Amino acid sequence: MAADGAWKLAFPRLPAGTAELKPLHDLAKGLLDSSGAKPGSPFSRLPWPIARMHDAYRATRPTVGALIALARQTLEAYESHKRREGLLDFADLELHTRRLLLDPPPSLRGRFQLVLVDEFQDVNDLQAGIVDRLAPQRGRFLVGDVKQCIYQFRLANPEVFRGLVSREARWLTPESCPEDQPAPEGERLVVPLGVNFRSRRPVVDAVNAVFEELLTPEMIGCDYRSVALRYGYEAGLEPAPAAERGERGRSPTEIHILAREEGAKEEKPRSRVSAGEILAAEARLVARRLGELRDGGFEVFDRERKTWRRAGWADMVVLLRAPGSVGGRFAQALRAAGVPALFGIQPFFEREEIRDARNLLRILDNAHDDIGLAGLLRAPTVGFDDDDLLRLRLAWPESPTLIASLRAAAGEAGEPAGACAAAALFEEPAGRELAARCAAFLERLDRWRLQAQSGDLADAVTAACAEAGLLTAAASREGGIERAGNLQQLVALARRFAGERGHSLPGFVRYLDTIEASGGGPEAVASGDPAEPAARILSMHKAKGLEFPIVVLPLLGRSFNPTDAARSVLVGERWIGIDHFDPRTYVKEPTLARYLLAERRMMEIREEELRILYVAMTRAVEKLILTMAVASPWDEMLARLGPWRAPGAVRDAAARRIRSTGEALLGVLHRSDALAALTRPGMEAAWRESCTIHRHDLGSGAADGEGEPPPADGPLPETAPLSLEAALAALPALRRRVAAVYPHAAATRWRGKYWVTEVKRLIDRAREAEERAAGSELPRAPDPVPGAGMRGGRAAESGAARAAIDPAGAWPAADEGRWLHAILQELDLAAPDPFACARQLSARGEVPPAWISPENLDPIVRFLSSPLAAEMAAAPELQREASFSLRLPPGDLARIWPAAAELPPDEWILIQGQIDVLWPRPGGGYRLIDFKSDRPGVDRWLERAERYRPQMLLYREALRRIWGAGEVAGAIHFLRAGETVRVF
Repeated sequence: MAADGAWKLAFPRLPAGTAELKPLHDLAKGLLDSSGAKPGSPFSRLPWPIARMHDAYRATRPTVGALIALARQTLEAYESHKRREGLLDFADLELHTRRLLLDPPPSLRGRFQLVLVDEFQDVNDLQAGIVDRLAPQRGRFLVGDVKQCIYQFRLANPEVFRGLVSREARWLTPESCPEDQPAPEGERLVVPLGVNFRSRRPVVDAVNAVFEELLTPEMIGCDYRSVALRYGYEAGLEPAPAAERGERGRSPTEIHILAREEGAKEEKPRSRVSAGEILAAEARLVARRLGELRDGGFEVFDRERKTWRRAGWADMVVLLRAPGSVGGRFAQALRAAGVPALFGIQPFFEREEIRDARNLLRILDNAHDDIGLAGLLRAPTVGFDDDDLLRLRLAWPESPTLIASLRAAAGEAGEPAGACAAAALFEEPAGRELAARCAAFLERLDRWRLQAQSGDLADAVTAACAEAGLLTAAASREGGIERAGNLQQLVALARRFAGERGHSLPGFVRYLDTIEASGGGPEAVASGDPAEPAARILSMHKAKGLEFPIVVLPLLGRSFNPTDAARSVLVGERWIGIDHFDPRTYVKEPTLARYLLAERRMMEIREEELRILYVAMTRAVEKLILTMAVASPWDEMLARLGPWRAPGAVRDAAARRIRSTGEALLGVLHRSDALAALTRPGMEAAWRESCTIHRHDLGSGAADGEGEPPPADGPLPETAPLSLEAALAALPALRRRVAAVYPHAAATRWRGKYWVTEVKRLIDRAREAEERAAGSELPRAPDPVPGAGMRGGRAAESGAARAAIDPAGAWPAADEGRWLHAILQELDLAAPDPFACARQLSARGEVPPAWISPENLDPIVRFLSSPLAAEMAAAPELQREASFSLRLPPGDLARIWPAAAELPPDEWILIQGQIDVLWPRPGGGYRLIDFKSDRPGVDRWLERAERYRPQMLLYREALRRIWGAGEVAGAIHFLRAGETVRVF
């Protein structure tokens, strides 16, 4: 130790003739290095003087305190929101259940005889505590496999299961486990269930050979051999096949290693191989092997038909650790080599391009939607980042909405953003540049909103996505064809919605929310044709619980992702670790807490990656192929693996420093001397009679194999010429087929479900078509003046133009109608205060604060003084926004919608709707009211009410069939006129 207290370790040079010791020498230097050049060394941070630790603690304590205070404020706001809305999230269910079981009521004590939990390796500490406190009389039956704990990102804690099998547990075999007899009080019984019913013997043997070296007792709580897989046929469960149906000379398990051939003696070494070149080389290798399996007659066992058959593309799956970043390129490389590959079947609404487009639609509908606006601003094509949004919030902390802050930054009036609390932020160059971007974005936003409100819905969606750069960005990125195809599907949805329900952007936004919440929506455009047999590309996580005849695990040489261990703030059970930044020296270094948390997280990452590899390898039934690439030359790779052949702690130290699962596999192979026989590319060697290892030269094209990529199918076979006599004989049958009429053609013109408002609109269109045909169509209202209905936009600044169409026309009519309905739904009729109700809705983001005014709320104020409001207030049981689903046969529906008469009587249509308000009448029957915010003009209320008659008749039908109502009195109340028109 030097005078300054730092470690000073000197490593002598190795003497001549001891080159074989160099790997061990390098390992020791890496472990004991104190210079800081090797940050992975524990000694690079030692000694850690107490005074230095205290200084760092004092310096970082205010920052940690501020983070904790911010987290508490966020949680308190979140809890307040949930209480106000009457909501619970999943964590609430867990916490409330735990509190309930801390002191359970008598009704729960002794209620459960036995608790059974499957997949127990994936529980967290809180869930494990709940299971403990259930206290069943006969005990707990917990099934799990800690080797398959791969959901730490969901807070699964493998230590829970490890503790169960390692703490004073008594191990039994399945045969010796007592039937119908609980474990003695306080005793823990462990019964290993290692019989594998999925994989062939060579696959099982290969899995055991790898993981008995890699999974230590510290990782899984016991010796691997006690929980090793056992071949199912050996248990007498099924007769073994006469022979394993592998290729001649090849084991059902293969490991392919791609490495550069040249060593240190080469005068002009080749440049470093890029990640893209490695991916392409492995994809070509995989394509060659899959083609050989398919064309070479490799057989798989069909369990449904209980017979062997030739393998096809659909029997093959490629499992990637993180397919999001490389799956598209891997699929393209496979297809280029002749292997049909299917990748990218991600739920439609989870696609990035669809999320960005929906955020755009949300703010076109309601610019006060802060979440949608923030999501759009952060999209790469718009160009705002988190620093920009933070600058806006710091400058206008009292702003009720993000759009108000944007307009204030751009120097616009009209949106109350409050006083600027940090004007200096926008006096800096970065602030001035942000203000200019805000102004440019608002100009585009106003233009898009005008297009969306005055034009065709599908065209407006297309134009907005194009001008926002979403179409260009989607097409230019990896998987551009699929991304652009998904946006086209969104436009097609808009076109279909407009055709069925009209050009309503708010309605379309709600329609998308509804089908997403119901789990519906179109299929995302996949990379490849889902209708054709193809090899699938999946993530290893999604493959858990599945099995596939042929499994390929490529790209195992890719390094682990250290992001979780490299975050600026790391949180442990007892500590919060952050970096200590010295503003005087501009030096940043981790505190002791952050360093220890980062080291622990990296250890957890390595262990989980090995468990993920275990899950992936055990998905294979007949064939398992693993590929990995090593960027370094072969001889350097072998030298670096030297410590794996050392005994005890040296080998363990090497295993704890792995950077990829491929490196772990290579270490296992090198430890058993399996790599020594691979002296040059193109060679292969057997390993433990269950696996073959193949060496390829990376970068030379040798990995592509000796042959070309799998050939495409041959030319179509020639057919015999058709004689004139045969053609004439076939002509009558052909004529009958061409002239055939589908007997259920009417059903193809109808959907299975319609909304009430949609039915009304379709009936209106049919009526208008009849009027046009008869020459009696009424003239349409004049088109709105461009710019009408825009709030705060440059295209809507002419107050005279707005007044010419709508005296109150500062807001879109559809928006105002929705806001009026929201207030009526929430309003307390016993003590009505529409202004307070509107402000509450505004605080929840449902009504813009600038809209709340005496003029805009006047329709509700006048309604509250009407006899109808008094009747509603006196109703004993008032139901508002009553939703229903009504199944109607075509005959009944045709009385309201005549077009339905073309359907056969055994069909039915589902009608869904929502009644504004209904209540039972004292003398019997029901009263239903539908509120309308129309502006049809003076003395046209009766005419307009007649237009809504089909809608009201459907409501009445629902009341009679679902509510059991007898007599129903229905009326429409026009809020702006204060008129109530009875319909029936």
